[in-house]
Amino acid sequence: MSNLTDRIVEEQQQAEQLVAPRSAWHSSPLFKPGSALLVEDGGLSQTQKQQLYLDGHVVLPGVLSPETVERTVSALARIDELEAEFARTAMGQRKAEIRQRLEQPQRLSPAERQELQRELNSWGADGGHGMRMGIGQVVAEHDEYLESIVGHPQMLALARSVLGDELRFDHQCTSSGRHAGNAGMGYHSHNYADEHPQIGYIRVFFYLNGFRLEDGNLKTVPGSHLFRNDTGSGRTDAEIMAWAAGKRHPVTGKPLAIRKLACPPGSVVVMWTHATHGVDP
Repeated sequence: MSNLTDRIVEEQQQAEQLVAPRSAWHSSPLFKPGSALLVEDGGLSQTQKQQLYLDGHVVLPGVLSPETVERTVSALARIDELEAEFARTAMGQRKAEIRQRLEQPQRLSPAERQELQRELNSWGADGGHGMRMGIGQVVAEHDEYLESIVGHPQMLALARSVLGDELRFDHQCTSSGRHAGNAGMGYHSHNYADEHPQIGYIRVFFYLNGFRLEDGNLKTVPGSHLFRNDTGSGRTDAEIMAWAAGKRHPVTGKPLAIRKLACPPGSVVVMWTHATHGVDP
């Protein structure tokens, strides 16, 4: 029995070592204290969860604390510096060259395109991300504060209020610096566990500066997340409405339509990954 007990204790100790230590940042709230937009621990209310289920997204306007916004802005500035440093390396220059060549596919043979795509999607020889993953796609690995957001008690409470206690973190990325003249982003969605519809996947967007209508605003198609096997994509509003033609919300029965959002600074948007969404110029 002693050998078995020793082994159990050893396994428990090993398991405890795998648990990430509580970050010093976790003593500061992510969200404004006492915000009526969230329940006490940071989770969504029943009304908000129902809206998320029906629309595919829910907006929490201005819910981030000023400290969260300030710290995140500073962290993202550091990420921008790291990306600029990478762009000056031999690998960064080669990556830019490949992307430039792939933008002119008519000048490439099928074999050349395939080889360039293979190189662009390759992992590093040292086991690193290589060209495959940019710094902005794995920011938690490059900044302690951004990493702390992933395991922050309020972030976990938010995720668990939707997904339940058993959950898995997938990735953390940034999309900053949408300057004047930016072309925006076409309509798209993200597949996940399509063969297992009982498994959910949410995206939690932090909009530090917010956005106004027709000025880099987020746009969605409420109910589109319920069409998991027929998700919509398109560059323009007209293209996505062509996809939505004849489709009705499976619950409300209303025709699918575009909804354009406006959010004040410090807002959070929670969205099911299958929801069709895009960004206006």
